[in-house]
Amino acid sequence: MKKFLYMLLLLSALPSFGQSIAGYNLVDCIDSVIGPCPSVEYVKGYPNDSTWVNFNPNYSVTLYFNQGWVAHLGDEIIFETSFHPDNCIIELILANNTLSNQHLVDTTDWTALPDVYWKFRYTNNCYLGGVTLSGRHYLPLDFTTDFGLSTTDHVIGAKITMLSTVGYPDVAGVYITENAFPAPDCNPPQLSDTIICSGNTLEFDAGIDVPNANFLWSTGDTDSILTITQGGTYTVSITSTYCVFNDTIIVDSIGNIAFDLGVDTLLCGDSLFNISSGLNNNYDFLWSTNQITSNITVDSTGLYWLTAADSLCNKTDSIHITFQDQPMTNLGNDTTFCDELIGYLYNQYVNQGSNTWSDGSSADTLAVELPGVYWLTVTNGNCTATDSIAVNFADYPTIDLGSDTSICPGDFISYDFTNMAQNIMWSDGTSDFTNAFYTDQQIWVSAANESCAIQDSINLWITAPIEYNLPPYQEVCFDDHLTLEVEAEDVDIQWPDGSTTPSFEVQTAGTYTVTLSNLCETINVSTDILFIDCQCPLYVPNSFTPDDNDINNSFQPKTNCNLNNYTLTIFNRYGEILFQSHDFNASWDGTYKGQACKTDTYTYTLEYTNTVTNKKEFKTGHVVLLR
Repeated sequence: MKKFLYMLLLLSALPSFGQSIAGYNLVDCIDSVIGPCPSVEYVKGYPNDSTWVNFNPNYSVTLYFNQGWVAHLGDEIIFETSFHPDNCIIELILANNTLSNQHLVDTTDWTALPDVYWKFRYTNNCYLGGVTLSGRHYLPLDFTTDFGLSTTDHVIGAKITMLSTVGYPDVAGVYITENAFPAPDCNPPQLSDTIICSGNTLEFDAGIDVPNANFLWSTGDTDSILTITQGGTYTVSITSTYCVFNDTIIVDSIGNIAFDLGVDTLLCGDSLFNISSGLNNNYDFLWSTNQITSNITVDSTGLYWLTAADSLCNKTDSIHITFQDQPMTNLGNDTTFCDELIGYLYNQYVNQGSNTWSDGSSADTLAVELPGVYWLTVTNGNCTATDSIAVNFADYPTIDLGSDTSICPGDFISYDFTNMAQNIMWSDGTSDFTNAFYTDQQIWVSAANESCAIQDSINLWITAPIEYNLPPYQEVCFDDHLTLEVEAEDVDIQWPDGSTTPSFEVQTAGTYTVTLSNLCETINVSTDILFIDCQCPLYVPNSFTPDDNDINNSFQPKTNCNLNNYTLTIFNRYGEILFQSHDFNASWDGTYKGQACKTDTYTYTLEYTNTVTNKKEFKTGHVVLLR
């Protein structure tokens, strides 16, 4: 029974342990310990009933938390001791392995908590202790007030150095309260010493994954990125709410790749341009055109750059190439203005640019009055083109071959153009200033003074002997008339009555004489005209009786004239042809296809040509067949 009561009293005296102490909520505790007895881990973890006792003066124990912490709201760390208050020196261990300011703790600084049945181990000899109900004390401290820390000091542990204390000093635990702020990961920038090639630029990025960081370079720049163009030693200081970094970079300067693409270039007209680096093939090349050779050929306006690189350096140079239209100028061939007081010169290509003539004028045309050499320069931007022309003035030759003409056989036509032109050329290929022509032809002549040329031409023909078609004798019917006609080209005509027309009306018989004349001759032509009776009576019976009595047995027209183209046709009353003949001596016997035709009235037609009058005649009528 006494044993049970003893155990009950023991249990009622034990405090409730956990992640709090004296009203402070705890967020971290000792994770590892370096001390006199490394095999003993009594003081690790959150508040419990384990403690180390009997530290000798000047003993120290180093304690590390699970993570780093920074100052925030005050009383960020709590120290716990057992049995009685202790004298000691406390230093906080920082993330950069340095120690904070020392804080001297006196026995009067501790605050008592209810007694605890402690499980203890002797530190001075690492012997196992026992369980004793005894006092418990705690000491809250502030990172800033008690240790002089700022928010950039990351606390990762504590070092406790024991001082002389009545009853020997102890360590029961060290804790981080919720007033502390977890130290962020302050990873420093990855900056390394390097080299820079002359003419190049380098960028150093000191940016870190920490908000609200401030940068200060030794150059005075305050951006996270520093751009440099020369060697030297460069330092950067980085500060934020919870982080501070300082770093130094040493940059050595070396010579760069030596090449120059040259000055910007303007090219006139359509052409190609070679851009050369002047380097051998020991370098890597990259042009703005994506080509990788030491030189390129271009044909269009643009900015071209080249980056050449070796194992250490790279250099970029650029050149602007401008292709501009080449103006065109053409004043034509050397020329002579003919019969002109003023000549006008102009560029045969229009809208080429601004003009400058040899007299300083700038119009599109230039008026000239004197022989000489004249030039024009056309400017388009920085491109120019010049042409010149030699100008002379001259008069056209005064030559005239006259009108088309004719000559008589054996005659000729001649010309003399001496002193009328500088040069002459005839249609017969000669070039004398005099010439004569004897035959039918077209005559042309081309004459020139300088380049002022003129041409003239005429048609020359030989007058032919007069030819006519008037017969010496003609007969004319009494009831007719006759027109005499003369067909002759290029002939003058005169009839007996003085008329000059090609035809002449004859009313009476007689001899008629017409006079024909041309350039070369005159002849008289006579014709005798006789009027005669041209009547040719034709008898056509109106009936016949084919009864075999040898009297009026057939139908036949009768005449004493000769008839040509004769046709006799007989029809019945139905239009059917019963008989047809082209022989004037043939007659119809009143039959059709061997059968005797019946008594009836039949129709006939006669066609023939009168050989006297040479006229075609046509007759029609009826004949009665009687049986």
